[in-house]
Amino acid sequence: MRAIRYFYYRVFNYYQSGDEMPFFSTYLLIFISLFFHFLTILSLIETVFNVLPTSIDTGGFKRLWSALVIIPFYVLYNQYFVKAGYHEKILKEFKNETKYQKRVSSFYTVAYFIFTVIFFFLSLWLRAEVRGY
Repeated sequence: MRAIRYFYYRVFNYYQSGDEMPFFSTYLLIFISLFFHFLTILSLIETVFNVLPTSIDTGGFKRLWSALVIIPFYVLYNQYFVKAGYHEKILKEFKNETKYQKRVSSFYTVAYFIFTVIFFFLSLWLRAEVRGY
């Protein structure tokens, strides 16, 4: 869990330096990362078990459903991190890191996000090779 807290800390500090809405920008990056994890798991389940995940018939309102999913998660995120004080605890935990620790951890943070996306595309490639679609 320390790695996840540090990922949050590094992303928030990056956006805090120049973004008007650092909480929302941090949330979006974390949400995108978790979304890629979710899609990767679904793709691997489909590849291994040959089970197609059922899609919700939205009647042409796919963007509306996306917004209806993102907004409640942001409310939960805001409640948990900001109002419950967990955000301040994370900032205090990593506040006194050395320059070397910051450099190494920044590399790991960027590598984590990049490999999340790469692993997702690898799972799609594996599905195409194994299942043919």
